[in-house]
Amino acid sequence: MISRVVLTLCLLSTLSFVSVAKMGFDISAFIGPVNCFQDLAAAGHSYMIIELQSTKVWNKDLIYNINAARAAGINDIDVYLFPQKDRTGEEQVATAIKFLLDNKVEFNRFWIDIEEQKYWFDTCDENAKFLQDMINSALDYLPQERVGIYTSAHYWEPMFCSTTAFSGFQLWWPRYNYKPTMDDFVPFGGWQKPVMKQYQGTTKLSCASIDLNWKD
Repeated sequence: MISRVVLTLCLLSTLSFVSVAKMGFDISAFIGPVNCFQDLAAAGHSYMIIELQSTKVWNKDLIYNINAARAAGINDIDVYLFPQKDRTGEEQVATAIKFLLDNKVEFNRFWIDIEEQKYWFDTCDENAKFLQDMINSALDYLPQERVGIYTSAHYWEPMFCSTTAFSGFQLWWPRYNYKPTMDDFVPFGGWQKPVMKQYQGTTKLSCASIDLNWKD
């Protein structure tokens, strides 16, 4: 018979593992239907961030992949939007969120992806207005804690002139150093710490190509 002390230690060990289950992944709009979410869940991934659109390509497999992830037990799901500068910020965000709501797609946070100058405008003022327009549109549907920004200092500082005006929104921070920790974060843009780190780029796991993420 297992002693009460041993049993208690086993239970505490299990609870400790559950409390630190911080691994997750994101997938792009180009990945297609994924039929191996069970494998991703078994590998320890407990959350997913899925792209709504990328360079004018709408994610036609969005609903299928969200439903399949939930069926595999991955219920912590965010979405992210790769903006298009030839459409107004208000229109593309409103269209995306209305689609999710109209189709009763449950999601937690709505992330706005900021990377690579070529996808944005030439001046910091233009970029700040475009981002503010998108955020204002998102806030018409969601509370502030469900709206976040994906970016790094490498992109933020030259494109937004290091403004701190958006630091009240949560930060999803990319740094591909293969380290699932946020101890290496250096504050920028008024953010003192991200809520999530994308620490490894395209990684093949089972049938899916994913990016790896970490939460504290």
